[in-house]
Amino acid sequence: DNTDPTEPGTEFGWNFYNDREFLSGLFYWTGFDYRGEPTPFAWPAVSSQFGIFDLCGFPKDTYYYLQSWWQNEPVMYMWPHWNWAEDVGKEKTVTVYSNCDQVELFLNKKSLGKKDMPLNGHLEWTVNYEPGKLIADGFINGEKAIAYNLETSEEAYSLNVSADKTITDANNQDVSIVTIQVNDSKNRMVPTANVDLSFEIEGPGKIIGVGNGNPSSHESDKYIESISTYPIKGLRELSVETLVNRPEVASEIDDASWKKAFDDQNKPWDLYEDTLLVVRGNFELPIVKENMTVNLFTKSIVENQNIYVNGNLIAENIKRNDLNQSFQLNHSILKSGKNTYVVTGKRFRMRNQWDEPNTDPGLVQIVEPAQSWKRKTFNGLAQVLVQCTNEPGEIILKAKSDDIIGAEIKIISE
Repeated sequence: DNTDPTEPGTEFGWNFYNDREFLSGLFYWTGFDYRGEPTPFAWPAVSSQFGIFDLCGFPKDTYYYLQSWWQNEPVMYMWPHWNWAEDVGKEKTVTVYSNCDQVELFLNKKSLGKKDMPLNGHLEWTVNYEPGKLIADGFINGEKAIAYNLETSEEAYSLNVSADKTITDANNQDVSIVTIQVNDSKNRMVPTANVDLSFEIEGPGKIIGVGNGNPSSHESDKYIESISTYPIKGLRELSVETLVNRPEVASEIDDASWKKAFDDQNKPWDLYEDTLLVVRGNFELPIVKENMTVNLFTKSIVENQNIYVNGNLIAENIKRNDLNQSFQLNHSILKSGKNTYVVTGKRFRMRNQWDEPNTDPGLVQIVEPAQSWKRKTFNGLAQVLVQCTNEPGEIILKAKSDDIIGAEIKIISE
């Protein structure tokens, strides 16, 4: 629906096609908001906002316009919310979507008038804001058929948690969509609440995503471990007579006079005389925190390779091209900044005429665990996706927020 943004686009589009019997229908772009193409607003918006549902699948106001004219049961919906503490006495446009014949609007029990609902249209009232209760009564054939109310809520007091399903299949695929709503002390939704939430989960389930539908939110939707890699570089080699008790494996050794490792690869391998080598390199690390895991993934660059990090023996007599060259490094032997990497062994010999000697020593990997799952509510709502594992049992999701009473929900995986 690419109409003028000042027009009620969905309503305009529906009426355009509904008024022309020779047209078979229309396609609304889009059903859901989606990442990218931030239209009609630019940064900080990060998604298209033409959807009938937001990014979480929460229905937008226009959803209820379509509902009112696309189904036969009585429908009544009214917007905006009625929490405008700083706008007392200012005019607010109240919009009502309904398929009733007539709608009467009340503010704090005082009638603001009854209006006929135009076919495929909507109604509007200009209301001077005052806190309290706004009620829309819908009439069909002169009889009251449905009502809808908006009420000014108090400050955020507690969280309410609900799920689209509380029984799932233990198949490592089934997902429960959990909605978190901010309520006041009278259990009324607080539509202006944008509070920080944190989540914990117990049992055979895991959180796979969080959201709130905010098209300008820059928060993470997923909290996963962070993986960084650091190359081993600056390789230099020294030819030695024996590999026993080599002092060159120590951390503080001046290797500036050594030649660049493997720099004469074009030399015929059968002419090499310096067959025993000490090869030194280095890798640079950031500050290694206690909760990080540091892995060393090595590759053979000499035969029967002995490996040292900062003078500490990590592994010895590694056979050429051994696939098991993964080692977890103890934090106590590492330091922020430059670390030394040393191997000793025998220079490779050509096994076949097409052989090429490996000169890549490997790399160091740091795995930082994921942060705790969290999300800010938007218009009083947030969402969590809980996926079951293969294990049956009881999954408990807890939602917490500072100064607000938390809540939890149980999901049975069977």
